[in-house]
Amino acid sequence: MRLLGGQCGYEGQATTGPQTRAIVRLRDGTIHVDPDSHPPIGEVEGPDAGLGQAYSKVSGPTLSSSGSPVTPIDMLLLSKDDVLNQWTTEAHLKPDEEKGSRGWQIEMGLVGPSGEAIDLWRTLTSHGLTELPPMAIDPDRRLMQAALPVENGRPRIVEISAGRPGTLRLAVKGRRPNKAAQAHLRSIARHMLRLDDDLGAFYTEVEGDPDLSWVTRGAGRLVRSPTVFEDVIKTICTTNCAWSATERMIGALCAHLGERAVGAPAEGAFGRTFPTPEAMAQADDAFYRDVARAGYRGAYMRAIAQAVVAGEIDLESLGRASPEEVPDDTVAERLLELPGVGPYAAAHIMLVLGRTSRLILDSWTRPKYARLVGREKVSDKAIERRFRKYGHYRGLAFWLFLTRDWVED
Repeated sequence: MRLLGGQCGYEGQATTGPQTRAIVRLRDGTIHVDPDSHPPIGEVEGPDAGLGQAYSKVSGPTLSSSGSPVTPIDMLLLSKDDVLNQWTTEAHLKPDEEKGSRGWQIEMGLVGPSGEAIDLWRTLTSHGLTELPPMAIDPDRRLMQAALPVENGRPRIVEISAGRPGTLRLAVKGRRPNKAAQAHLRSIARHMLRLDDDLGAFYTEVEGDPDLSWVTRGAGRLVRSPTVFEDVIKTICTTNCAWSATERMIGALCAHLGERAVGAPAEGAFGRTFPTPEAMAQADDAFYRDVARAGYRGAYMRAIAQAVVAGEIDLESLGRASPEEVPDDTVAERLLELPGVGPYAAAHIMLVLGRTSRLILDSWTRPKYARLVGREKVSDKAIERRFRKYGHYRGLAFWLFLTRDWVED
């Protein structure tokens, strides 16, 4: 039995039935069931191969491949993703007793649905919106912090960082969240990091391109916000202004309209969630003019928030729908109907949504592309022609071509 994900160096026993146990070895990011287990089970391929559903718990000694002890694991859960019909693994880790932590942390496998690698740091730094509240990037510790909402509870500040090889670590500081909150935060993290996106076909297309073959080492997942509404508002705040103005506007929205997370500072944007449509709809014109200093964008943002609250537009459906259900052209048309969203903003929002057929062409991408290809200027048609062969991935291919130097290879 081969399961995607897993913790390197773990060895223990897996329950395969009321009276049956099998030896499980975890190495190189893959779970292996020993074919010599008693009773012999041979190789079980895929999630629907009978015995797969029965593997519910792994317990036993925690050893590295060399036999030396490693960090204890309370339990390794093997769960089936009902949407993607694939196996994933999660290791619940014990709190750090030495530091007296009362929080909660979990390790999650960094392997895509087709078995492709996931480069966590390239994902966390995939675009500039990850530097805006309620997210924050710590380049020294190579992690992301974010204030995330919790159903029926106060928001929590989470940290996403590298775990053991082939894993990421999701940690929540402060008091331990209840089981429902844990499940909710884990689900949001998977959504934001796009861990369930299948990039296998894209990797196959770019592996022969000398300018993009590096992508197959784990790049290509672009962080998205918990809601489409947040990504739309943030994108509007990047239009026709310096980055410092974008930071000011988003910072003010979170600091004054966001909900304070457990353990967050009394003031400031850090530790506050992105405001809900209801909060933004209720803010008056003076707030957008004098506090957020959003200029003409204030009226646009408030109008969008009010339309969402009134049920006149459903932004979240754009994030849920597949290309087969709602084609990219239709998504673009709906976005362009929003106040403050033009061709650049629509392309940007679509890329974050995972609709990667549009190239973001603006005052940063055009000169950056020209510099990379050694030209003074390149026409939009020439750029589009270069990436046309990638079909509905062409916008993603263009973005990755531009941002390779954001992270050292």
